[in-house]
Amino acid sequence: MYTSAIECNKQQALKLALNYGLVTLLTVALGWIYERFSHGVYSDHMIYSFIFPLTGGVLFWLMAGTIEKSFYVNKLFLNMQAASIATLTLGFIVKGVLDIYGTSSSLVDVYWVAGGLLAIAAIITWVRINSAVKR
Repeated sequence: MYTSAIECNKQQALKLALNYGLVTLLTVALGWIYERFSHGVYSDHMIYSFIFPLTGGVLFWLMAGTIEKSFYVNKLFLNMQAASIATLTLGFIVKGVLDIYGTSSSLVDVYWVAGGLLAIAAIITWVRINSAVKR
């Protein structure tokens, strides 16, 4: 199961940080443009939707790229991390759109649950990979 684990080097981590940085900037631009044309109605969820790609993507991979200790990742971890960030970001954007529109929906709660479960699964996968490889 862990034969597909690859050692994450500084260059790969910094490339991922750059990719998530672009996603963060795109999310900031989306929130700014949407609120610019929302006739003076604002939503904190729309304003702060960039926080997930910034913290879960940019900061995580910048820290990973600057530490001296090596660690391992695999496609499952990378996909779950990306999916959790995307789900939570999209959940914030949808909640922001609903706030600006002046309505609400209980279905938005599904984003928090799904994003949180994906983040927890990614963390568990990362811990298991690194503990199994270092044995």
